Amino acid sequence: KWFVRQVGKLSDGMSLCFKEGLTSGKMLDYVYRNTPSGKTFLGKQLDKAFLNHPGWVAIRFRRRNLESLLTEALQEKTGVVRLIDIASGPADYILSVLEKSGNGRIEAICQDLDARWLEEGRQNAATRGIKNITFRIGNAFDTKSLVGFQPHIVVSSGFYDWINDAELIRGSIRSIFDALTPGGSFVLTIQTSHPNLSLVQQLFSDFNHKPLQMTMRSQKEMSDWLQESGFQIEKILQDTHKYYAVFKVRKP
Repeated sequence: KWFVRQVGKLSDGMSLCFKEGLTSGKMLDYVYRNTPSGKTFLGKQLDKAFLNHPGWVAIRFRRRNLESLLTEALQEKTGVVRLIDIASGPADYILSVLEKSGNGRIEAICQDLDARWLEEGRQNAATRGIKNITFRIGNAFDTKSLVGFQPHIVVSSGFYDWINDAELIRGSIRSIFDALTPGGSFVLTIQTSHPNLSLVQQLFSDFNHKPLQMTMRSQKEMSDWLQESGFQIEKILQDTHKYYAVFKVRKP
């Protein structure tokens, strides 16, 4: 671990990972940009290898699947569409979808517990001229804020990967079902496997700088939880490595 940290200082991506945590929104945005950088030629090459790791390749594939299903859910709705991401980070994927949608009928809320990433999201939205989005401090498990917003679409990207308590996730799914308007959509992601889970958990921390703990969950397990809460599963997309699954489900 000491050796990796010393060598990793040359790579901007690895340095960011050690500083902010493997699961931080900042780290994911760096992976999404996929532009290797570092100190010296060696650092840039290390960063390139880091970003080309199958786990990060799958993350970028997951984003494409997420944006595809979210866009599909938006196109299915008529009139004003209220959308909320329950644990968004800077939410660059939400901004991309809003930018491509090209209309003002969407009211989006992105919430997170980390004010830094919310501020980054606000700045990115302003730079891109996206005005129909609000960034706010919010707890993903706060059911009152969800019910008060009466969303047509709820998004959870990467959030459940770091919740090891199955009952917390099942409770979250039930609260989202209750909060959604009839016919509303829930677009969510889960991690089903990892190529180097043991090594990654030894080397890196989570966004709270606590020991990294990741629980893999199968499509069937998540499908069962969604259906027991009342959701109808409409579509599931996976990356080529089958490390992640993206669901689009509907409240009848």
